[in-house]
Amino acid sequence: MLKKHPVLSSILSSLLLLGYVSAVSWFMNNAERFFGNKPDSSGAILILLLLVFSALISGLLVLGGPIYLYLENEKKPAFKLLAYNVIFLAIILLIVGIILTL
Repeated sequence: MLKKHPVLSSILSSLLLLGYVSAVSWFMNNAERFFGNKPDSSGAILILLLLVFSALISGLLVLGGPIYLYLENEKKPAFKLLAYNVIFLAIILLIVGIILTL
């Protein structure tokens, strides 16, 4: 699907990333409900681990397909898929930004 339908793959990856970011945002907004309001080092450790995990998931969703294609010597489709990922993420960013400012 990556090589045959790069636009569809990019839209799917971008929407999955939007869903993941929304879930993490919801978790961060409700973390006090789950863990209480006690400031200690375990909260900082959890937040930093969540940051690293989020970077991993985001990297896999945005860069996983292009890197896979590149390693399979499909350089032109890899760069095309990466460009589509950037374009669709920018579009989602604009849409969410406009919605949040209304």
